Amino acid sequence: METAKEIYICDVGLNPKIIPDFLFHVERLARASSVTYIDHHPLHKELRKQIESKGVEVIHSVDECAGVLTYMKFQDSLPSDAFLLACYAAVTDYMDTQPMAKRLMHRFDRQFILFEATMMSYALSRKYEDQNYLRMVVDRLSQMELPIRLTVLPNVL
Repeated sequence: METAKEIYICDVGLNPKIIPDFLFHVERLARASSVTYIDHHPLHKELRKQIESKGVEVIHSVDECAGVLTYMKFQDSLPSDAFLLACYAAVTDYMDTQPMAKRLMHRFDRQFILFEATMMSYALSRKYEDQNYLRMVVDRLSQMELPIRLTVLPNVL
């Protein structure tokens, strides 16, 4: 079985019910891979320490959405227009007026970003159980294809 060198866990929003399993699995994963947890949901200091004690890097702030936090971590190695993905995330998390998200939003036409984010959010909400569709969207977005150009989006109606 092949092992990933790096694993990124984003935007989970831990709650008491899943914390034991989460800690178990991140510890297991961290034995063989570099694990980073990126989130914007409230995270108690003690839980953060527990996660870090498992060998996991924690990137956390309630001031920006997980998409923006992820973009900030990788921006130097991403294509120049990858900031749009962070903008879409900020819009759909209702965090587009936060400091970094706001700066990113000002780099492009706000109405276009709102439209693209809304289209993508709607399509994903309609097809959230279709794993093949979700993989295709992630793949195409990773190639910086704009949501409006994903020809399958109209098929969700």
